[in-house]
Amino acid sequence: MSDSVYFSERTKTYDIPISHLDFKYLDSCNDPYELEKILKTLRSGEVGRYAELESFCEEKVKKLHPNSRVLRKAIEPIKITQLDKEERQQIEEDFQIWLNEVKTFNEEIDDGDQNSEIDYYLLKRSKKKSLPGEQFEMNDEELEEKCLKYDNEDLPPIRKSIIFSDNKQLATQLNSKGDYTFGKRVLKPKDYSEWDKLAKEWDKELTEDNQPNSKFEKGNKMNLSEMETYGLRKLDYKELKLRLVNMPIQTRKKLAEREKEKGNESFKSGDYADAVNYYKRSLIMHKTNAVYNNRALISLFRRSQANFELDNLEQAEKDLNRLTDQDPTNFKAQVS
Repeated sequence: MSDSVYFSERTKTYDIPISHLDFKYLDSCNDPYELEKILKTLRSGEVGRYAELESFCEEKVKKLHPNSRVLRKAIEPIKITQLDKEERQQIEEDFQIWLNEVKTFNEEIDDGDQNSEIDYYLLKRSKKKSLPGEQFEMNDEELEEKCLKYDNEDLPPIRKSIIFSDNKQLATQLNSKGDYTFGKRVLKPKDYSEWDKLAKEWDKELTEDNQPNSKFEKGNKMNLSEMETYGLRKLDYKELKLRLVNMPIQTRKKLAEREKEKGNESFKSGDYADAVNYYKRSLIMHKTNAVYNNRALISLFRRSQANFELDNLEQAEKDLNRLTDQDPTNFKAQVS
């Protein structure tokens, strides 16, 4: 290798000239940070392994910067078998005392916990699917009343979920009294252009507030994605009721209409069990006389088919009586 090539080459990692990897240069260099880079390069083996040069560089770094991180060496943690007998015995005794304290604490919690039933119910309900044949003794109203008192201490009402509108700017939040409040998240402007943009938005909001049918009314509608709609389809009746608690009425009506249409299609194709299921889900989402009518007609139609295994005339009679009570002019219910 010629001198020109030797002096022009540099390392890839730290861009150090190859000529600096020399005893003479290391002896004259007083920059600890450059020496640290050289030491890392020598240890990496990028330019080969030179044990004597590496030791010399390490001693030079130790002299200029004794607390340098490159001088630290990894030491394996000491094992308990390497300790003295007395020290090891003391550690084992302390550990056993800690285990006994934890065990006693857990026993006190198990004996004095009066809210285990509530916690168990919440845990099971969060998993969405309960064990087969398992029923809970508390309904949602009793659970909410008990949750408001925990360890004989009055707690604030449970917070409700937030429903975001279509424009992703306005949020409708249901508070504990059932009233709707509206809020908007505003970030702190950084310059004058952002202040001008905010001023235009405020003017636009004031204009919309003065107009009838403002965007707040549109906030009652919520477009569900196909994935969310598919998720609702998998829920049973009880889980569906819980999911619909904070859903806007316009969305519930829209979903109920879809379930009714599916029930009508199943009824036309002769799949009456699916039709009853769709009609019941539609009534859970939003009760309408048309769905009661259709569900009653299914049972009446099945009465004429003696070989059909499903028969629920009592439910049909209840639906028809409910229809005539709510709407005395309902011709279909009276004729049936």
